[in-house]
Amino acid sequence: MKNYVFLSVLFFLAFGCSTKKVATYSAKTYTINDSLNSKALDSIINPYKTELDKKMDKVIGHSNYDLVKYTPESPLGNFVADVVFNNGFGFKANQKAFNLLKTNTFCMLNFGGLRSSVNKGDITIGDIYQLMPFDNEIVIVKLSSQHIQKLLLYLFEKNGQPISNAIAYVNSSKGRLDIGGAPYNFNDEVFVITSDYLANGGDKMTFFKGQPYVKTGILIRDALINYVATVKALPNFKVEGRIQQIR
Repeated sequence: MKNYVFLSVLFFLAFGCSTKKVATYSAKTYTINDSLNSKALDSIINPYKTELDKKMDKVIGHSNYDLVKYTPESPLGNFVADVVFNNGFGFKANQKAFNLLKTNTFCMLNFGGLRSSVNKGDITIGDIYQLMPFDNEIVIVKLSSQHIQKLLLYLFEKNGQPISNAIAYVNSSKGRLDIGGAPYNFNDEVFVITSDYLANGGDKMTFFKGQPYVKTGILIRDALINYVATVKALPNFKVEGRIQQIR
């Protein structure tokens, strides 16, 4: 069966700030027949595909239960947030850059960034790539108390997001926050470990946008892979009441 590809070539001339106009236009139809088959392409692609499949299918750990996401808090969200918090907090440069305090550091991510569940059974590298297909980097953002108030209101309006090392008591006004088991008094600066996407205002987290942050150079996906490969058997990431609606 013959296929026809229509190729158009457009040449544009622009002068200064004037409107661009088409200077010339030409077209030609080429016939593509069975002489162009996929065997040559397959011979090039298949070795790379085989190597990639081998990497993606590698088993790195195991889970005795399904990790799924739901609002306001979920086992999958707690798993990812806890791993990201520990990697961000363990980043050595953060104390030098921000004089980081344990009592004022927590992690916040977004449910939208978690693209797949982690099913009961063996966990492969490919499973983590499906969960976190983006090259999102762990960063540490410094927020003022005013921005924390906006963050809590966001958690109320979105009915939660994945957080770690904190309990958020949210309502339609100010809300409350415990960080590392201690109440936050809304006077001190806070350091939030998150992704570079969210730190730049992604998912409408405008309270992050424009605030100073430190890049760790650690991809969230890599942190998850390293964690699973290290612990082998995932612990039970229970729902603990990290997001609580209050009056």
